[in-house]
Amino acid sequence: MKKLLSILIIWISTAVYASGQENVKFIQDLDFLYLHLKECVSYQTQRRSQKLLYHKYIEIRKTAELRNLSVLNQYILLYDLMDVVNDQNNTIQLNEGMFSYANLTLKDTPNSVSTQDKFFSFPILHLSADSLMRELRSKPLQSVEGIYPYNDSIEIGVFLYEPNKYLGIILNSKDPSWHSLEPVFYIVHKDSNSYRIVGKNFNNKGIYSNLSKIYNGVIKSLNLHKKNSICTISTPEFHQNFIFTTLNNHMSYLKLGSFNYSTSELKIIQSFQILFEDSLYTPNLIVDVRNNDGGYNQISKSFYKYLKKYSGNLFILMNYHTAHEAERFILKLNYRKNVTLLGDTTRGAFSYAQSNPSLQTSPSGVFKIALTNYKKGWRKYLYYENVGIAPSISLSNCENWIKQTQDIIDNYVRK
Repeated sequence: MKKLLSILIIWISTAVYASGQENVKFIQDLDFLYLHLKECVSYQTQRRSQKLLYHKYIEIRKTAELRNLSVLNQYILLYDLMDVVNDQNNTIQLNEGMFSYANLTLKDTPNSVSTQDKFFSFPILHLSADSLMRELRSKPLQSVEGIYPYNDSIEIGVFLYEPNKYLGIILNSKDPSWHSLEPVFYIVHKDSNSYRIVGKNFNNKGIYSNLSKIYNGVIKSLNLHKKNSICTISTPEFHQNFIFTTLNNHMSYLKLGSFNYSTSELKIIQSFQILFEDSLYTPNLIVDVRNNDGGYNQISKSFYKYLKKYSGNLFILMNYHTAHEAERFILKLNYRKNVTLLGDTTRGAFSYAQSNPSLQTSPSGVFKIALTNYKKGWRKYLYYENVGIAPSISLSNCENWIKQTQDIIDNYVRK
């Protein structure tokens, strides 16, 4: 009996020591992030962040000293500190290997993956998926809680798990890599309708995080539409990045799906620009920058130079997935009198940027951080950071956006 008691005491002491060591490592990581945030350009240009960052840092440090933290909770707390600085381009990554989808579909892999340490800190739930589904069906459209289908193969139930924290779990799945009641993501309420999402990637279950808006039954960053949100049209109808076509004798359509390019694509873009410039003769032009996540200033600038000389009316289509350089492009054009913005509010991620970013590994080796180091024009853009550019005319998700814009132009022409 004494021998058993001695073993038990040694085991408990070892476990406490190990967990204490993990907390020491996390505090070192927290210190590391705090010092680097103070050096990044967005912190240095924001007085409010300078006042609040130290207080948040002390608050998180006290939390880490009082209780043991899983890797996932450490990740969430590091983002709590980072989010004090209003800059969507600052990022934290878990320093982990990725899983291939092929491996995840093997019979025994999903269970083994979900029980590994990085997934273990998601809660193990003992509840009825059917009962939860019945409860979530009654939630109103504007509530974060509800049922969100993904890819016609998965249904995700989102419910309030803790104050200001929602949990998304699998309710039904035809995908062999996901099983019923498996947690998918946390949604942490930040402010207004801004949320921090921390979860598993749908394809490989690697841990990720992003900021998102949630309204009208849509988790914007994940493009998840609540089951009772029947209208989901907001994305471009064409997959090519660059399209120009004359729709009729008084309007044309130009799609700019990206401002990224490779050396091999540059000549194609330049040829497209020549074709577009030579072919445009209509008095109204629809410029579609939906889902344009930005890219190089050289590309956006070349299109801007031509469009600012265009004497007709510009109708710019944009959505939540319009970001970075594409948002700067919109603002520059919007100073002109002949511009109308249509669609949905953009992401609001363009005050700062990472120029030739380098990932820096935290002292524990668990996390990697990348912080912004480019601030040109930030004074003009900071107002829109994590807010976005709002449209002059909001478009319905129940009808084709190009068709709606054509109707608006037709009404404009008739006046």
